[in-house]
Parts: sequence; C-alpha cells; structure tokens
Amino acid sequence: MAGITEECIAEIRNRADIVDVIGSYIQLSKAGSTYKACCPFHKEKTPSFNVNPNMQIFKCFGCGKAGNVFSFIMEYEGLDFLSTVKMLADKTGVEIKYNKGYRPKGEGEKSDLYQVNKKVAEFYYSCLSSDKGKPAVDYLKSREITGEMAKEFTIGYAPEGWDTLINWAKSQKITEQDLDKLGLLSQSEKSDHQYDRFRNRLMFTIHDDQGRVVGFSGRILEGSKEKAKYVNTPQTPIFYKSKLLYGLHKARRAILDKQDAIICEGQIDVIRCHSAGFQNAIASQGTAFTEEHADKLKRYTDAVTIVFDSDSAGKQATIKTARIFIKAGMAVRAAIVPEGEDPDSYILKNGQEGFQKLLDEAMSIVSFQYNYFRTIEDITTDVGMMRASKQIMETINISTSEIQKAKMSLEAAELLNIPLSALQSDLKFRVQGTYTPPPKKQAKRETRILNPQTLQPLPYDEKSICEIIASNFDNAEVHALVRDYLPNAIILSPVTKKFIDAALWAHESDEDIQDLLAEDADNQQLMTHFSATMFMEPNKFANTEATAVSATQLLIIAIWKKYFQHQYATLQNNYRPEDDKKRSQLTYDKNNMTSWETAEPIIKIAFEKIALD
Repeated sequence: MAGITEECIAEIRNRADIVDVIGSYIQLSKAGSTYKACCPFHKEKTPSFNVNPNMQIFKCFGCGKAGNVFSFIMEYEGLDFLSTVKMLADKTGVEIKYNKGYRPKGEGEKSDLYQVNKKVAEFYYSCLSSDKGKPAVDYLKSREITGEMAKEFTIGYAPEGWDTLINWAKSQKITEQDLDKLGLLSQSEKSDHQYDRFRNRLMFTIHDDQGRVVGFSGRILEGSKEKAKYVNTPQTPIFYKSKLLYGLHKARRAILDKQDAIICEGQIDVIRCHSAGFQNAIASQGTAFTEEHADKLKRYTDAVTIVFDSDSAGKQATIKTARIFIKAGMAVRAAIVPEGEDPDSYILKNGQEGFQKLLDEAMSIVSFQYNYFRTIEDITTDVGMMRASKQIMETINISTSEIQKAKMSLEAAELLNIPLSALQSDLKFRVQGTYTPPPKKQAKRETRILNPQTLQPLPYDEKSICEIIASNFDNAEVHALVRDYLPNAIILSPVTKKFIDAALWAHESDEDIQDLLAEDADNQQLMTHFSATMFMEPNKFANTEATAVSATQLLIIAIWKKYFQHQYATLQNNYRPEDDKKRSQLTYDKNNMTSWETAEPIIKIAFEKIALD
C-alpha cells in the first residue's frame, strides 16, 4: 500500500482476528473447525457463508464472495482500502507507520484529535449516569430514549459549569490547545479566558462515516439560562458539517442492502428510526442538505425517501432537499407524516408497522410538490396554475437524466391536466436565469446584451433576493438592506444585477419597474419575462415565523461569504507571502459572520473598501 508500510499492514491483519471482526457484524455459529452464517452479501435461507479462523479467510459458497479481514470490511462497509486499514488500526490499537519520507499532511495531528474527541465523548457519556446527569436523563425519559439507545449512539451530558471539561482534561493530560482546536472551548469577550462551550446540555456525539468521533451537538435542557436550542461544534480540522451525515456510520450497510436511504431532519428522528429497525435512516448535521451530502450518499445508493416535519417549513425543506438529490442523479420520494408529527413521534404512536406503511405510501416529489401547492395556491385560476407549474418544472429541469425528466414530465402533465407537449415545450423554453436593465437617470451603467442560450443557472442566494424584493416590493426595510449592504460589484449574475438595480431605482423614484426594464431594448424580452416570473413567485414567508427582513439579512450574509471565499481562492491561486494577512482576514471575516449582529460591521467595512476601489 502506497505510504503505509507492509509491516504495519501485516501487524493489523495479525491483530484483527477475522472471527471477532466478522462476528461483530453478523451472528456466526461454530461448525467444526470453522464458523458459518447466512451470507451478508446476498439473501439466503441456508447458511453458506464460511469463516476459517486458521487461514483467516472467509468464503461464501452461494455467491462466491471471498477474502480476508480487509476485503470483508471493504465489501461490508463500502470503504476503500486505505480507510479500511485506518479503521482496523484504530480498532486494534496499531499505530499507522509510513514508509520513510512519507507522511500525509496533518495525519499525525488529526489522529491525535480523533483520540481526544473519543475520550471527550466517553467523558460526556459517563456524566450521563452520574448524579449531575439527572436533567439529561429526565429529558431522555420524556422522549422515551432508553439507556441502550443512548449507549448505541453515545449520547452524553455536558455538566453545568464553566470549566468542568477543562478540569477533566487536565486530569487526562489533554491540553486546552487541543480542546480549542476541537471547538470544545469558547473565548471570553472580556478577557483571554476560555471556558467550556457545552454546559448543561444533552450531548449528541457526531461520527464521520468511518465511525470516528469528529464533533458534538448539544441540546439545551430545562433550567438552562442559555438561549440557543442547539450548539454545535464549529468547523475544525476534522469537523466539516457540510460533509457530515448523522448516523451514516451505522446506516451504511442497511442503505447498501435496501438501496434506499431515509432522510430525516433531526438526530432523535434518526435514533428512533434505528431503534425501530429502520437502520437506513440518516440526517444532516446542523445544516441544510448540500451537494456534498448527496455525492457522499450516492456512494451507497441512488434512491432516497425524505421524511421531514409536516409544517410549511418542513414541506419547503423537502422540496429544496429533493432538488439537491435529483441534481445528483438520484430517485426521490417523500413520505408525509400527519400534521404536528415527525418520525420520532409517529413511530412512538404507530410502531414499526405504521411507519413502514407510511414509507410504502411515499409519493414522488412531483406529486408531493403538486399537493403542497394546492394548499397555498388556488390552482383552478390561471395565475395559481402558472405558479404551480413553474415550480414543478423547476424541479424537473434540475434532473440530469432524460429518462427521469420524461417520467416526471408525464406525471406533472397528468396532475396539472395539461397536454404533455405543452409542458415539454415550456421546459425547453424556460430560461434558467434572467437580467436587469440600466435604470434610467443612472450614468455609466453596464448595457451588454444577455443571451438566453448561454445563461448559467442563477446563484440561489441572488435569485432568492430577487424573489424577496418582488414579493415585498413596498417593504422599505428590505430595499434599504439591499441598497446599503449589497454592492453591485459582488453580485455574480448580470441578470440579478440588472433586476436589483431596476427594483431599487423603481422603489425610490416611484417609476414602474417594467417600464425601466423595457428601456433596455437589447434585453427587453428576457428581462420583462424574468421580472414577471419573480413577481409571480408565491410569498415564502406566508404563515411562517420568518420575515422578509431576516431572510434578506441571511441571504446578504451568504452572498458576502461566497465573495470572501472567492477572494481567498484568488489569493491562494496567485500565492504571495505578503498576502498572508489578507487571507487570514478573509478567513476571520467569513467564519465570524454567524448572525446579522456579527456580520453587519464586517460588511460595512468591506463595502467601504469596495466603494474606494
């Protein structure tokens, strides 16, 4: 193996007894000098899977699968050889040794951090059974989470106190520097003093897909003075929430077997599903699902069933998440829990059979989206029909599979009661992006012609800003936020640039935005179509606690973060030592834009720099 010594691999193979390793996955029965079981790689009733302890090999006489301890783990867990070696090294306590002159960057430090996190998880778990852990135990009992379930998922408790973890770490000879690197400490605003990040919280241990402890998610408990319901590990050298899927380390085998993953919203939903026998359940980790999540999951399956909450926010999240998986080339279904329920509560009330029935009745995302729009739009009207069909077509258009597009189009045409040919024609006509005209009375405005055939899909954040402006056109606070905190220079799409310019001008001058857009003769048809599309969008904040202002703030933060990331990448690609300070500042600014309160001063300074340039 490139890098790792042959001696190290041999030592791992010698220590990892094949009977113990395979026996930890499936039930083995002794048969003479060997062991037998039903094969985990194909369905059978009579055991034909044999494990030979003397030769340290396995063979199935049914499907022909055979190999040693490494090949079993690779096949069962879906891992590559390097990941398998590291996994078994961790289990057997063998230190990875590399050939002379070879050492993966950061490997030593990361290995140490994994070990520290593992010890911290064990510490939190031990606190759960201590006298101090009563608040967490009471909460788990109220949610009907048993001790076995808590042990299986390493649920723990972070005691009250500012330095409980710090003092424990000292007794274990773990440095504050390592705790800080792992995001387990917070910095006082008034001094250099550091304190425990997690205090009086129920602790969910977060593993990567190899089962290594990479971080934590702490839930607030009754009596806590803190406001945040959940506090999560920040990004660290081993914790990247955009790449992590909660429960995947336990769900991989079931996902491979069933060729389907159940997508939940929360950790307790996942735990409840696993305890009820649905071991292919996973969730994202403190963030919306990303393309990285979809790419990771696609290693194990090409189909998912989404089971989110049944409120308006949950349904919107279902559609958004489905589009991510569809874009990755996966088949998507959505299961609907009754109003006010989630997978956890539904399983508690209806049991395994009830939840299985709900999964069996899961519908296509096209049907789900159609049913959702029937609750928020009157689709018997032309406007309601256009809005519903537009949203469904956006979902269809995301697919990269012509077969999938055709199937979804046929279903959509039947539901919407329109000719398939009309739907297909509209799909071909649809433009993924759109534009903004040079507002009149504004000098030196860009007026290049936009070609609908070459436009790329609009950046999601920029398109969402346009939708908010359109659906809240009389909201002066929204316009002020966009005008004062979103400079034209950081907007990527010429389409959204032109629309935002015209919208701001129209709002301040009381002119009609369509008239302003029509003044740009070269792009008139494209931009008026885009503008009409934006104004036809349903109000996303109807019947929700979110506001247009708070949503605008979050989108502005997201656009600035992407801008900072782009600036950092540019400096990195054209590396010069004298730019180190700029790179550090960009990283600091991006990481500290966690709320509008922290982001606003950063944006103001950056805005002024752009204006001066």
